[in-house]
Amino acid sequence: MRIRFVRFRKVSIVELKIWTVDAFAGKAFEGNPAAIMPLDTWLPDTLMQQIAAENNLSETAFLVAEPERGPEHYHLRWFTPEVEVPLCGHATLGSAFVLFTHVHPEADLLVFRTLSGDLRVARRPDGLLAMELPAFVATPHPKGPDIARALGSALRRTPQEVFSANYPVALFGSEADVAALQPGAELAAVLAEFGESGLTATARASRDGFDFVTRFFAPAKGILEDPVTGSAHAAAAPFWARRLGQERLTARQISARGGTLICTVIGDRVILQGRCVPYLEGVIRL
Repeated sequence: MRIRFVRFRKVSIVELKIWTVDAFAGKAFEGNPAAIMPLDTWLPDTLMQQIAAENNLSETAFLVAEPERGPEHYHLRWFTPEVEVPLCGHATLGSAFVLFTHVHPEADLLVFRTLSGDLRVARRPDGLLAMELPAFVATPHPKGPDIARALGSALRRTPQEVFSANYPVALFGSEADVAALQPGAELAAVLAEFGESGLTATARASRDGFDFVTRFFAPAKGILEDPVTGSAHAAAAPFWARRLGQERLTARQISARGGTLICTVIGDRVILQGRCVPYLEGVIRL
C-alpha cells in the first residue's frame, strides 16, 4: 500500500488505496461498513477528518505499520464523519480483514496500537476473526431514574434501568421494545444533558440462537444509529454475562442492516468474533 504521486495537467495528485468492508456480516449489505485506509505515513489530522466526512460511514480506519514493534504490528486510528473516537470494534475487524487478505496472508495474529491500548485480532481456521477488546463494567447510572425518563421521551420507550459504562447501557423489557425505539433529534439533546455521547440499548433476545440484542446511537458523533458496534458490546457482553451466568454469548444488533457477534468474556477482556465481507476496493485521488 504505497502512496503514489502522479502528474496530471501539471498538478500533483496523491493516490491512496481504500477498501470498504462489511464487518460482523454474513453477506454483503449486512453488518457495519467501514472504510479501511492503510498508509505509509500519517496524513494531517484535518485531512483524515475530511476523508472520513467524505466517506460518510460510521468510521474510517487509518493505519500505519510499526515494523519496529514486529512485522504484524500497526498503529490504528478511527474517525467518524465528525470526530476521532477512542475505540471502534467493527473498523478494527475490517482493518484486520484487509491486512490478512492483502498484506499478511501467512499471519494468524495482528496487533493494533490504539487510543484504547493494544488490540489483537486473530484469524481462526473457520474464517471467523476474533478481536480482543477491553471489558467495561456497567454500574448503576448516578442519575438513573432521571435519564431513564428522559430517554423514554426521546426514544418513545422507557428503559427499565440505565447503567454507566463506556456508553450508558439502557436495559429494556423485551426485544420488541428495543426494536420499536425511535431515535430522533431529541436524543442528542438528552444525552448531552447528562454528559453522554452515545447509548447502548439492550434486552434479552426472544429469537432462537441469540442471548441478547442491542442497538446503538451516537448522534453527538454524527451517527444517529450505528449498524453494528463492537465497542458497545465491550460493555453489553460483560453486562449479560453476569446476568445470565455464562461467559460465551451470541448477540444480534437489530439495526436495519443487522449483525451477529459471538462474545466471550474473559476477566477484563472481551473477545468478539465475527465475519467480514469485502464490498469495495479503490483509489482516492487528492
